[in-house]
Amino acid sequence: MCPSRPRVLLRTTLFVALSLLCACAHYSTSASGRSSLKSIAIPLFKNNTLEHGLGETVTSALSAAFVADNHLDVVAEPESESILWGTIVEYRRFPFTFDSQGAVIEYKIEIVVSVEYEDRKHSRTLWADEDLRAWASYTPATSASADEPDQSVEESTIAATEEEALLAAIGKLGRELVAKTLGGW
Repeated sequence: MCPSRPRVLLRTTLFVALSLLCACAHYSTSASGRSSLKSIAIPLFKNNTLEHGLGETVTSALSAAFVADNHLDVVAEPESESILWGTIVEYRRFPFTFDSQGAVIEYKIEIVVSVEYEDRKHSRTLWADEDLRAWASYTPATSASADEPDQSVEESTIAATEEEALLAAIGKLGRELVAKTLGGW
């Protein structure tokens, strides 16, 4: 005796649904299963560049990125369950785009850091990256080309000063480190 078509369809649907349910049984909404870590310390990044104050600027911005994300409490090192160590390895500024006469109209700045994220509860390194890079570009007012349309700061994705570009690059770095630390989803 052959089972009816609706009955076979019902069994197949139930089988697929149960298979999916079983496959997702170990799914967790915590980032990479690191839900046991509730806090992070971010000590002052070492600055191996000639840029004065860069360590303080990067450390402050990274702390703000983790506070804004709100998954880990940013605390002092003695109270932390995890710690993000870092060294600023390189800061570079170089010409990025040129006008038709070969004059520089846009510069690119790049910041390179070496970082290590440590689980202090279990005394182990969770991840490390010796060559994490972030960059942004800027167009100094003195090199604005007459060929280009005038854009307001809000419309432009290019910073107006080197300082603005540096803050934009550090912001990218912060987002990257938060994502990497929390598992990136």
